[in-house]
Amino acid sequence: MSSNNVNLFLNRPINILTAFGVWLPPKNHVILHKIYMLIIMMTQYNFVLFEFIYIANVWGDLDEVSEASYLLFTQASVCYKSTAFLINKNNLIELLNFMGNKLFEPQSIIHERFLYMQSRTIKRLCLFFLTSATTTCTLWACIPLFDNVGKRFFPFKIWMPVGPEKSPQFELGYVYQMVSIYISAFLFIGIDSVSLSMIMFGCAELDIIVDKLKKVNEIASTDNDQNQNPI
Repeated sequence: MSSNNVNLFLNRPINILTAFGVWLPPKNHVILHKIYMLIIMMTQYNFVLFEFIYIANVWGDLDEVSEASYLLFTQASVCYKSTAFLINKNNLIELLNFMGNKLFEPQSIIHERFLYMQSRTIKRLCLFFLTSATTTCTLWACIPLFDNVGKRFFPFKIWMPVGPEKSPQFELGYVYQMVSIYISAFLFIGIDSVSLSMIMFGCAELDIIVDKLKKVNEIASTDNDQNQNPI
């Protein structure tokens, strides 16, 4: 399988998902990779579980439930996407094989330009979303550190097995929440970027097909003109 198209379009999401153990497992250290992947997924599912417990505790308070529900749905969607991605890895491998097929390799500089332009677009989109997500998470992380309300609190309103009043419980809870939310943001963007990158690859291949059809028409028109005007 040729990896030129795969690297061109999927390099960034592959790096993100590999860092969190969600991408295709390596040939070596498979067991360690699975353990690492399970730890990453447990942080996400535990976050959802803690959110359910918090909502159950504040049930009846419309403001608290509404605010917690937004975070709950976001985390639940991350868990669903990540789980579906892990379950359907055979489909992913098949799509990667299609992208690396020689049939889709560029045959001219113009074709390479089509691929480059579409890959540049998706890379810019991925970078924009990564920057936005990282900035948002960082702002959430700063709120408990700089908000002088006289009482410490965690960045997100979820049930926690430890309280924020004492140390090191506050530090442990704070680190867990921020690590989990950063992982969530990167998984969300990484998995979405895989789908978007493949769509953009399809768009580039359609541009290549259109270019080939135009050249076929030009050759056919030239042949007709020569037949009508023999020397």
